[in-house]
Amino acid sequence: MSASLFDAAKTISAREVAERYAGVEAKRRGSKYWCRCPMPGHQEKTPSCTFDANTGKFYCFGCHAGGSSVDFVAQLLGITPKEAAVRICTDYGLAFDEAQPTKKAAPLHVTRSQIGKARTRFDSAAAGYLRFLENYIASTADPEGEPTDAFARALAERNTMKEICNTLVSCSDEEALELMSAYRDRIKAWEKLGRMEGRNNGEG
Repeated sequence: MSASLFDAAKTISAREVAERYAGVEAKRRGSKYWCRCPMPGHQEKTPSCTFDANTGKFYCFGCHAGGSSVDFVAQLLGITPKEAAVRICTDYGLAFDEAQPTKKAAPLHVTRSQIGKARTRFDSAAAGYLRFLENYIASTADPEGEPTDAFARALAERNTMKEICNTLVSCSDEEALELMSAYRDRIKAWEKLGRMEGRNNGEG
């Protein structure tokens, strides 16, 4: 019997996907492998990203990203966990049972009195992430060089975020609720990257 999508994907360690998708060369020290963090926007000289040889998980002491191989690919490529799991299974030729239910985010429920607050938070998170992407693109652009995959992904993501931010300006509460429901799994990540950008700019 095949494993579920996420169980199958997690049989591949975070270090393995890091080597494949980010081209890292992690060096082993004891039970952990270390490398410079490959996450978008986190540039460092001293390795702070670790891969646990026993659990197969990763953790960066610099940007605090962490989790399984699925989490790594999702955060690296800016895609959903399900999309990351599908990509890992596809690229590594892993079989999984599509009929088995995978974990889904609970539907977003807010009352009429709460929607304003929820909408403000979503708007702030999206705007912060857009600033992060704009600055990342500006700092890594190389007019004379070939664009990297990470740079191309950032450009595409920036265009998506621009559309979201522009839509939020004039959309109805019902339309905003649709957007919030579609992207609710990413709001915390947007807020985290927005705060990181604020700290880099000396805000707060």
